[in-house]
Amino acid sequence: MVVDLNIETDGHTISYVFADTGEVGYANELVISVNKEVILREIENVENQAEEALKMTDYYKGAVKKCKELLKVYSQEYKERTEAAERMSALENKVDKLVESLSSLVGKIDKERSIR
Repeated sequence: MVVDLNIETDGHTISYVFADTGEVGYANELVISVNKEVILREIENVENQAEEALKMTDYYKGAVKKCKELLKVYSQEYKERTEAAERMSALENKVDKLVESLSSLVGKIDKERSIR
């Protein structure tokens, strides 16, 4: 059996169609059930899956770091592009510091002029 469900929120109606195969129905990210225990089990399952995914964060960060290191060794194009980006970033930082210094110097000069 197929169930059509229309939900109205904030003046918008969203239609869902899901198969009624038992205690729970799924439509995209929506879980529908008249049984509270089924919904609670579903929430616990989502929580467990999210916790497992979060545990893998460090692994994937390490994998990205190692891949970048390998690309620098084995891909001349990647190495050159990365080094150019690093040089540009360092140059931008130096320009920012120079602008700060010049602004400070101009402020001091203006202050000296106003005192005289």
